[in-house]
Amino acid sequence: MRPETDRVLALAGVFQAALLTQQAAREGRPQSAAATASLESVFRIDAESVPAVFGGPAGVTLGLHEVVSQLAHPARQRVEVARYAISLLQLERKLAANPQRLEAIGNGLQVAASHLTEQVSATDPETVTALAELYREQISTLSPRIMVQGDPGLLQRAETGARIRAFLLAGIRAARLWQQCGGRRWHLFLRRRALIDAARRVLRTIEETGTGTPSG
Repeated sequence: MRPETDRVLALAGVFQAALLTQQAAREGRPQSAAATASLESVFRIDAESVPAVFGGPAGVTLGLHEVVSQLAHPARQRVEVARYAISLLQLERKLAANPQRLEAIGNGLQVAASHLTEQVSATDPETVTALAELYREQISTLSPRIMVQGDPGLLQRAETGARIRAFLLAGIRAARLWQQCGGRRWHLFLRRRALIDAARRVLRTIEETGTGTPSG
């Protein structure tokens, strides 16, 4: 994988989590394939590559489309999704400076992962609740706090709140990956064209081969 491709996949993970958060808050149930890829990524701490974190580049197809939309057409961007994504990038930096919280999250993920089986997946309610609790305990008290807007009826439901926090945790995971790939916030402005081109290149390959692995 090219460095820019790795970076854009990580960024797509951030935007996908942000979009899933919006969908959960406003529509109830977000797109299932994207939700599965994002939640599973939280447990792939020792993945062999950036694409493997998401089960392959196709796992962040939704996020790649959102990256292109946000960076190529800023006048038409979903401001709410952009705000969530930027807040996730900021929160990851706060979290990175707090090794105690990082250790607590790592320990919590190990416990949650120990309960995953063929019958219990990352999208099962008990797993989502465990991820949500990790976010609530270790991240939600950091600033900037992400204030999620949506349908009041949906937001009052415990399962909606759990789903939103789990997606935000997935966004933090992707934001950390973005940093590990050398991604910085200024890239969103000064390397916008390169990120758009990389996202479109991966999307073309996904459409052509279904794998999302660029050739050459």
